[in-house]
Amino acid sequence: TVGGSFVCRDPDGENRNAFLLVTPDGVVGRHDKDIPTMWENAFYVGGSDDGVIPWADHQVGVALCWELMRSETARRLRGGVDLVVGGSAWWSIPSWPPRSVTRRLEAANAHTAAEVVPAMARAVGAPIVHAAHCGQVESALPWSPIRYRGRYEGATAVCDGSGRTLAFRGADEGPGVVLAEISRGRVPPADEVPGTFWMHERGPVAAAMWSYQRVHGRRWYRRHGRGRPPAEVPTPAPAAHT
Repeated sequence: TVGGSFVCRDPDGENRNAFLLVTPDGVVGRHDKDIPTMWENAFYVGGSDDGVIPWADHQVGVALCWELMRSETARRLRGGVDLVVGGSAWWSIPSWPPRSVTRRLEAANAHTAAEVVPAMARAVGAPIVHAAHCGQVESALPWSPIRYRGRYEGATAVCDGSGRTLAFRGADEGPGVVLAEISRGRVPPADEVPGTFWMHERGPVAAAMWSYQRVHGRRWYRRHGRGRPPAEVPTPAPAAHT
């Protein structure tokens, strides 16, 4: 059984960040990320499902990247799922001047990226399997002459329902796989869900990027992304077995 997300163009002409849970028998279910993060607004719109995928005798919750930051995610999954799966492409804060400040902000950012998974497990009351990108990333920045040069924060983790981290792999360890044994099933949530929109502090850089890139991205998407027909992708014939 595998799961992963990609930007999917749906028949209604909208793009969405669609997570599919797939077994050898086919697609089990889909979750669309609820709110695009920062510059993601230029590429897709948010979804409206509850993020719960029925699978055999279990209910599987899905949380993608900054969905792990938001209280609404914990509220919709809390006490109602036996396992949470998901992934992140969480970027770092570059060493922009003044570097003494951005280094401190990046240390806090990396700590948050590592903390959101066990915190969500404690708030939901279910184990979490979370895969994260790592490696260097560079791109243009919207409405800015400055290029972004940073890395993905990593923080791949497996946690039990109490929030105890059973396996972890940080960005400095590079690409790899983590393994841990978990018991699927819900447990009483250890933490209350805060009444705030965010479960964790974003920091000033991320907060600024969230606001201005959301404005830019939605405008760009309306002009360039919305209303395009789905691509026609031919389905290859099954391979012959000998």
